[in-house]
Amino acid sequence: MSSPLKAFSREHQQGEYIVTEFYHTKSVKSHFQHMSPQEFQVVLDLALTSLENFQASATLSKYEEALAHEKAQQQLLFDKHKKLQEDQHQTKLQSLSSSYDFEISQLKSQLAEAKQRSSAAEQSLQSFKENSQTFVQEMMNSVLVSKEAQYQAEIHRLQKLYEGNMKAQQATQDHNLKDQIARLESYHQAAVSDLKQTLQDKSRVLQTLEEELKKHTEKSLVSSERGKVGEQHFEELVNTYTNWTVENVSKKAHNMDCRCKIDTIPVLFEVKNYTSDVPSKEAKKFERDIAEHLDVPFGCFISLNTGIQSKKDGKPFHLTWTPNHQLLLYISYFQTHVPSEILGFLEVCAEIAWSVYKVAQEKPQDQEIVNRLVTQLNTAKSYLDAELSRLSSFLITLSRDKKTLMDMLEKQHAHYINELNQMKMSLKTTIAVLLGTAVQDESLDQGTVDDMSMLAPTPTGKKSKSGVSKKKTSEKALDA
Repeated sequence: MSSPLKAFSREHQQGEYIVTEFYHTKSVKSHFQHMSPQEFQVVLDLALTSLENFQASATLSKYEEALAHEKAQQQLLFDKHKKLQEDQHQTKLQSLSSSYDFEISQLKSQLAEAKQRSSAAEQSLQSFKENSQTFVQEMMNSVLVSKEAQYQAEIHRLQKLYEGNMKAQQATQDHNLKDQIARLESYHQAAVSDLKQTLQDKSRVLQTLEEELKKHTEKSLVSSERGKVGEQHFEELVNTYTNWTVENVSKKAHNMDCRCKIDTIPVLFEVKNYTSDVPSKEAKKFERDIAEHLDVPFGCFISLNTGIQSKKDGKPFHLTWTPNHQLLLYISYFQTHVPSEILGFLEVCAEIAWSVYKVAQEKPQDQEIVNRLVTQLNTAKSYLDAELSRLSSFLITLSRDKKTLMDMLEKQHAHYINELNQMKMSLKTTIAVLLGTAVQDESLDQGTVDDMSMLAPTPTGKKSKSGVSKKKTSEKALDA
């Protein structure tokens, strides 16, 4: 078998040029017959370069096809891996979304519960305010109606008795009656004036003795005994006016005086029975001790009879929150408040402190939710501080108004009793004169002296002595 024909035939040197023979299928004479050797060399170089470029292009095309094939294979693998990763990510995302949705629903329900409790506390406060005002008004009206009815009945009875006797004796003893009435009224006024002066003197003496006894008692009590007396007094008030459970923990280290449970809410109380303002260091110690009891949402610092040096702004109530969301309440001059009202105020504070404390202790993992809850807690604390301050101001106003009303009623009652006693004495003397006898009604005399004793405290023996002396003087005046 013969080898295939090659395009190259032969080549030889002819002077400075090279003559080369080639076999080809088509004539190229028309293309090269007018060219110089140099131009032919250029065409030949271009043809060779084109041939090399063509071969390179063919090789590159093969490489590109192989690369595209490999790229397609890698793309398939990448798509499979990507889909697998997306499925796993979607599964994790759904799981996290379900967990977050559950936590968010819990937090929303807790927030709704806190709002409901806040609304309930506000309604309770409004109801308490309305009931207190209604009670005071009803009590005042009841007392006024009762006393007015008693006074009118007594005056009516005495007037009927006086009119009956006057009609029987008017014709014969009119002149003598006027003289006797004038003398007796003068004597009665003098006797009443002496009695009042005696009562006032005895009242001043008794007040002086009470003050000396109080000073002596205070000096005789050491600080620890006075503290025990204060703790016992507070525990007695709690047992009398509430259903709290009380435990004395004053002997335990880093603890308060009393630990109470208001419903199921743990509360710590520090009770001070000082004769002067409580030092600031005691309040700071109270704050340090409450920080060690993170299970207690509410702490109360009470000064029974004095103020607190670090809280000297004229207000008896001071509220503050610890970094651990514990509510601290400071009460000055605790004894000046009505026990049932101030203990009811403490129950409201305990419920509010427990609501805030419980929400603050439940911390979700999502930082955004945590920040939102912190903002909501701070807003709620500001609102609760304002409401509790308003409630404390209302308690102060209620106590002051109640005291003013009771003082007014007592003074008015004493005035009515005094006027009634004067009418009783005048009518009794008139009746005695009309009947022609100097015998006096012992029960009326004793009732007069007893009623007059309401103006100031006086020993029982002094009352009897004054009544007997006045009776003897009246008999002498009638005989004359």
